[in-house]
Amino acid sequence: MQFDEFSFEQNYPQNLFVNNRILLKLNGKVITVMDVVRKMDLLFYQQYPTLTDSPVARYQFYTSGWRTVLGAVIDDNLIMADAEEKKITVNDGEVREELEQVFGPDVVFNIDKLSMTLEEAFELLKMELTVQKMTSIMVRSKAMTEVYPILMKKRYEKVRSENPPLNYWVYRVLSIRGQDHEKVAQYAYQLMTEQGLAFEDLAQAVQEEGIELAYSEEFRQKEQDLSLSYRAVLETLSAGVASVPISSQKVSRLLCLKSIERVDPPAFKEMEEEIKRELTQEAFLRYNKEYRQKLRKLYGVTDDYLSSVIPNDLQPFTLR
Repeated sequence: MQFDEFSFEQNYPQNLFVNNRILLKLNGKVITVMDVVRKMDLLFYQQYPTLTDSPVARYQFYTSGWRTVLGAVIDDNLIMADAEEKKITVNDGEVREELEQVFGPDVVFNIDKLSMTLEEAFELLKMELTVQKMTSIMVRSKAMTEVYPILMKKRYEKVRSENPPLNYWVYRVLSIRGQDHEKVAQYAYQLMTEQGLAFEDLAQAVQEEGIELAYSEEFRQKEQDLSLSYRAVLETLSAGVASVPISSQKVSRLLCLKSIERVDPPAFKEMEEEIKRELTQEAFLRYNKEYRQKLRKLYGVTDDYLSSVIPNDLQPFTLR
């Protein structure tokens, strides 16, 4: 049978049509568009359970992701072949438990909303669980044994080198506007330096007609984020001390340094579990890719083969 001889339209659901056809043959098994659709249905239900009755939502989900899901279907079938060879299985009780976990107590009703039979859902989840089990054996276990303490220490040192200690400058600004703002600002500065008046009390002490005084919020900025002009002033101050007035044509400002806070990177103990998860995930992704590539090579599922049997312009879904 030629691939393009196997074709029929199925209403799936109302106004959404799936043009089913054989996509490829894999290890003696035929992979069709409907095999891809069933896996997409499961993903769609898990991500968008309230949209299962929407033909438009399903159509958009199918058309945007079917080739990616096809890749997953291919890998799943290859992993199933490897599981059969290694005699790795899951029992029916595990599958029934997963059915209830995914579809809730009303399993049959929710499966029916996906235009899928109970038997199809059962086999789909059985494959999912088998693939997960094989992935745990062939990939995850290897990834976990790769994460040595010395490797974690090296990653921590890398994190520290990329995230050196930070200095946060905490300060407030008193802005003085109006006629003779420079004179008023100088008087405020003298009240602080000569009479010991607190920075927060200056505005009340120097109120004059035609003068507008305003305190800023308390700023907390990283050292590298400070403007060069502000940093040059703040570097000359001690905590609790205000600067000499900085004046322009329309405004005078007094900067008051509150504190300089040093923030060090977290200690290794605080980051140990996070680093372990990160390294394990990186190793998992690498081993997972290698495992799937190995299976594709073993069964001859190359990019050239897929391009030869699946047209680039194939679009098996239509809305009417």
